[in-house]
Amino acid sequence: MGFIIETIIVAFLTLFVPGTLLSLALLKNTPLTKFEKLTIGFIFGLIAPATLTWLESYLISYVHAFSFSLGLFEANALVLTLIGLVLCYKYGVLTDIKNFIAEKVSTKKAAPEPAHSGSLVKNTPSWVWWLLFFIMIATFASRIANISTAPNFFEFDPYFDMISTHYILTYGHQLLLDPSAWPTVAAGTNHRLQPLVPYLEAYWYDLANYLGPHLSAFSTSLMSYASSFYPPIMAALLVFTIFMLIYHEYDHKIALIAAGLVASMPILITTFIAGEQLLEPWGIFSLFFFFAAYMMAIRNMKSTRLAIFAGIAFASTFLGAHYYTVDTGVLVIYILAEGIIDVFRGNLTKDFYKMNVIVIAVIAVFLVLYHPYGATLTGRIPSILGIPITVSGPLLALVLVAIFQYVPKFLHERHILFKEVNWKAYAEWLVVLAILTSAAIFLTPLGKPVKGYIALSQKFTSPSSALFMTVAQYEPTGALFNFGSSGFGLIGASIAGIPLLVWFISAASFILILISIFYRRSQTGVLYLAIAIPLMVAGFVEVKYLPHFGTAFIMLFAIMIGEIAYMASHRFQLGLFKKGEARKALYIPGIYSENGIYLILLLVVGVFFISTILAFIILLYLVFMKKEITNRQYLWGLFALFVLIEVGAVVVHGSFIFGESSNLIASFGAATSTCSSIAAAGNSLAYEMSCNTVPSYWLAATAWMRTNLGPYAPRILAWWDYGDWINWFGNTNAVLRGDNAVPKADYSTAASFVLGPQYNYTSNTLASIMNSNQTKYVLFDKGLVSKWQALDFLACVNINATSEAYAKAAARSEGVSAPYVLGTSPCELSHDPQFALLPLSAFVSSAGSQNLANYCSLPGANASEGFIKAFLLTGQSLSNETACVGTIANSNGALPMYYANGTRMNAYIQSSQYLGSIGVGNTTFVQFLVIYTPNAANGTITDAPSQFYASNYYDGFYLGNLPGFHLVYPSNSTSAGINYVNSSSAIRIYALNNYTGGLPSVPAKPSYVHNNYTMP
Repeated sequence: MGFIIETIIVAFLTLFVPGTLLSLALLKNTPLTKFEKLTIGFIFGLIAPATLTWLESYLISYVHAFSFSLGLFEANALVLTLIGLVLCYKYGVLTDIKNFIAEKVSTKKAAPEPAHSGSLVKNTPSWVWWLLFFIMIATFASRIANISTAPNFFEFDPYFDMISTHYILTYGHQLLLDPSAWPTVAAGTNHRLQPLVPYLEAYWYDLANYLGPHLSAFSTSLMSYASSFYPPIMAALLVFTIFMLIYHEYDHKIALIAAGLVASMPILITTFIAGEQLLEPWGIFSLFFFFAAYMMAIRNMKSTRLAIFAGIAFASTFLGAHYYTVDTGVLVIYILAEGIIDVFRGNLTKDFYKMNVIVIAVIAVFLVLYHPYGATLTGRIPSILGIPITVSGPLLALVLVAIFQYVPKFLHERHILFKEVNWKAYAEWLVVLAILTSAAIFLTPLGKPVKGYIALSQKFTSPSSALFMTVAQYEPTGALFNFGSSGFGLIGASIAGIPLLVWFISAASFILILISIFYRRSQTGVLYLAIAIPLMVAGFVEVKYLPHFGTAFIMLFAIMIGEIAYMASHRFQLGLFKKGEARKALYIPGIYSENGIYLILLLVVGVFFISTILAFIILLYLVFMKKEITNRQYLWGLFALFVLIEVGAVVVHGSFIFGESSNLIASFGAATSTCSSIAAAGNSLAYEMSCNTVPSYWLAATAWMRTNLGPYAPRILAWWDYGDWINWFGNTNAVLRGDNAVPKADYSTAASFVLGPQYNYTSNTLASIMNSNQTKYVLFDKGLVSKWQALDFLACVNINATSEAYAKAAARSEGVSAPYVLGTSPCELSHDPQFALLPLSAFVSSAGSQNLANYCSLPGANASEGFIKAFLLTGQSLSNETACVGTIANSNGALPMYYANGTRMNAYIQSSQYLGSIGVGNTTFVQFLVIYTPNAANGTITDAPSQFYASNYYDGFYLGNLPGFHLVYPSNSTSAGINYVNSSSAIRIYALNNYTGGLPSVPAKPSYVHNNYTMP
């Protein structure tokens, strides 16, 4: 394991040294502290070498040495280091460093940095930066705690992302077109991710391999281990950016509360853990990195350096992820809103235009370099006059603000229309401008890109097709969603089933921000609203955006505390703000002498959400040790409130509230415990981190693929969820994959799995489809039963027997809060499986009191065998039909079923394969799939309750009889037979007997690529 430590040290120095030099040069003479400049230097180190290596990939065809290699990346880091040294020398940074070291050596106290416009009017104690650094380290450590599970982490999309890194290592650059899935697109589909993360991961992999095992063939395990450092690093940096976003407007103590909440919110732990190698961690971090950088530019509009910094931060979002729609929207909203407000106030200066022009210019430079790369989703960016809306949107907003400000003055000087220029004239002009702009958007071609941007934003925040209605990450949330139990933790806990805290904190912070904008003319308040509103809307739409909204929610919580502290500092007299007495930056020590008790109460409440124990300790310390504090009755009142909350928690939930820090502590259980001990301890967070792995039966199946098939064999057809596993673990070509590049192929596959002979989807139809797209193998797995509603819906969509509109109309007719309901069309109902609902208490005696009504008494039955009464569920409706389930399993673990009169059914349930529980009245039932066996010639089931039992999936997976195919996996099976789904038959793979489909293409590896990471 020594090479891992060496890899970490070398990688850190390679990134930190050039990044820090560039940061110190760019951010000299800005109000950022030394700690901030160093941390931003590390961020620049993550961006700059990877960006330069990616840019050089444009030249590979002309200079082969620019194909990716470890030496190239290190050389680029060295070049950037030299550039950083030159810039530091030019701007006097090296002299500053020399003087700083000399002062430290001579034990003299270093002189503080000079104050700058908009900077904090105070010296922050050194302990703040040490504590922030500790929180960042703890954040990283908690997310990396489950690194041992990373190679087999149960997720689909990360493996799609890491394949892009694999291509860099194999081919020397990211392939644009990938033929490993979607054979209906002959040239292949786009698999070129935004470059920063893949190039970073490729460097880490190459470095680890060079210092360690020296593998010549690509190792998915080493790739996972090397990549696993990326999400925890982003988590730690997100803590820093949130601190920065709050610190410069409010105070270090409030900022530390926000940092602590980011470190410990459950949804922000599970989103940034090892194994989650998606682009989402970079996307969320880079969003708030830009927000923090742009806030600094707003507070210091005369600073060209901070404007450039903000532009670089914006570029990092589209170079590392595809979050450009959010950044663009926030920037446009801020420019328009702040510009209009400042025009009415009469204080919109040229610095506002200069700062934003610089930001937009930097974005444009990076976008010009990025756009030809053709990464995924790049082609979806709408354009105005040929300029991508990422640049043209903010630029147009700035032009509109200029028109709003200067046209009335211009016309007034010429005595046209405007007799005088005052707020009333501007109000009238704003109405005219709004009408003209709306007309241009809705009535002319100029509005097409704006509509396209809105449509693209809606596509990312709502199910935009029938396919996305079936994807778990697009599950709707809503105003009554339980945010607390879904990842927000204590800060978002529901009360009486209603997310009152989320509503209250959001509403209170919005009101306070509006007060700050109106009374103390806060410019950052407009930015905070521009950030919060889009992310809040997204969070109230889909579960996919809970991490984004969660981060913004923490920001709002800190802002609420900060704004109340501002008001307390002015004795809650808003009129003082109008007199210009508002401070530009909150100075907490100065407030203690005036209204200290209010601020103390606020800070303790904030600490309570992080650690209730710490909050109690602080209150007791203040009461008994701080004699100068007056109004101690308020402290005792808060203490009593906390006690009542804790007592209420024990009464309602049977446990104390420990605060969000308990989540941080619980996450470390993933590193030291087995899954059984984690489950026994009730540590759900650690269990999700360390025990959420790809099932062993899937790993066995993909190992068989890697050995027996590989990238030069025909494709495997499986449900789209599994395409990334087939590519990654199986090193084999799939038909469908998680990127859903060809949704029609998903629908067609669902139809061939679900519909059966009723709609002419026989095994012959399936064979015909496979022969037409290079597919010889079809894979069925037990997991499709739990996903059947999705397959059923899409299969019926494929034959126009249901639709998105039908699903939405069903939700309206049923009066549910969800925007759509699946499974109600006649087509879907006719293909639903039958389920048996058995009382949980009949299986687990401790689950409830025994009830004779839960059992059957069958005539002529063996007295030694008990029979459990089961309710049969078909087509989403509980029928009056009941059955009796025997308690003595056959050799396959299946339990026989009987009619109520004692007649034997040709049906079973597998007792070990329960599909979850369901509550009916006061009784909890366990749900099982009913397996029907053939009872007539040619494998016919005459008493099947639905068309599910005539589908290709049922024939292949359960009956083991798919005409025209033969079973190849499990390879030790001598006979297909009835599959009761035991541990050896959770997956079945069939090969087509008369295969004529040909072979997929495999991109040739250029001879000049030195890495020997061949695809096989």
